[in-house]
Amino acid sequence: NTLLNAYQTGSEGTHYNNLSLYNYAAYKTYLLNPLPGNDSYYFTSYEGINGTEIYPRTSQGINQQHISESSGYAGEYSFTYGANWSNLIYFGGSFNLQTYHYNEYSAFRETNKYGLDYDPQPQFDGDVDYFDEYNRLAQDGFGANVKIGAIVNLHPVKLGVAIHSPTFYSVDEVSDKGISSYFDKSERHNYEEQSQFSYGYRTPYRLLANGAYIFGNVATVSMDYEFCDYSFSKFSSNDNQYLSYFEAQNDQISEVYKAAHTIRLGMEVKPLPFIALRLGAGVIGSPINKGYTNHDATQKLVSGGIGIKNGSFFFDMAYQLMQVEQNTFVSASALYFDTPAQLNTAKHQLAFTIGWKY
Repeated sequence: NTLLNAYQTGSEGTHYNNLSLYNYAAYKTYLLNPLPGNDSYYFTSYEGINGTEIYPRTSQGINQQHISESSGYAGEYSFTYGANWSNLIYFGGSFNLQTYHYNEYSAFRETNKYGLDYDPQPQFDGDVDYFDEYNRLAQDGFGANVKIGAIVNLHPVKLGVAIHSPTFYSVDEVSDKGISSYFDKSERHNYEEQSQFSYGYRTPYRLLANGAYIFGNVATVSMDYEFCDYSFSKFSSNDNQYLSYFEAQNDQISEVYKAAHTIRLGMEVKPLPFIALRLGAGVIGSPINKGYTNHDATQKLVSGGIGIKNGSFFFDMAYQLMQVEQNTFVSASALYFDTPAQLNTAKHQLAFTIGWKY
């Protein structure tokens, strides 16, 4: 199966000036060609034409791959307040300003690895070598939120609760979508459409609770729980041009997403006064409703670490393993590739901290 067949099927009966984005881009980059004398039916660059007769030119091998690259950074600036009442109740809060920048490039590439059957002779001088259906995204955001929490110290038991408000973002976004095609004899064609707009975005709120039991100076056992309602997310815009689009996005968020629950368990043991050994595990539930892709994509976490503190010197090392099974579609034209690829991800993270305090 090839993506060119998806472009062809989705374009049948439609004049090339009215084609959807990727189908029109395929037409502009000579991957999709109108029949002679008929501007609403097409043949692909994997096919030939003799008069009005379309004949297949069988490819001897096609490679398909998904390419994804992302980069960015985020910063947070906090104004905090804390209070202590008789070492029994601790209260704290913060007002936080957040900034971020994000770049993403994703593409579906189809490579004509071994060429095409040349009998009958091809319609064009050059055969398609490969093409990319791509999407570039650049985002800049600025947001604000409030976090408040309290801890009750009932030694040896500690109980805590916290509320994280939604973050209200203002986002500037530029998106480029298109197709680049590369033919034999170094012929290259490109077509893309760019959209640029600003909008608001509200993230979900979070409710947190935790409890810990302290065994003197020897060990601590703790449990954390987090509730996050992803269906609370919302897009907004003051531009009427995008109002209907964001309304549709918000309806989809309410339909697809739900509240997710996270549970983490941890233990710290001090075999010696200056050494701490740590072990943890956690489960992060999927925020997607049943019936949609990745509704069962639960993340599982396991971690361990060691901490050393002696006088002014301290050293910490931590390891975390995250495992998740999820599905993904390799192409934006998923109407053709309706079977997702299954990804089994195991992410390993190792962190070190070393320092001196005076």
